[in-house]
Amino acid sequence: MVELDGKPIVTTTAVQRLMVEDAIDRQIEITVWRNGALVDVFARPRELAA
Repeated sequence: MVELDGKPIVTTTAVQRLMVEDAIDRQIEITVWRNGALVDVFARPRELAA
């Protein structure tokens, strides 16, 4: 992963930090490095079921 919601990601902890309440049920853009190219994807995080 390169960016999450426009913020650079360098560790898995950074992903956890951004997956907070304000990200739930909101479309976010994720930029990943895939097969030698940057690819933008969109996701809508959801609350984990207990």
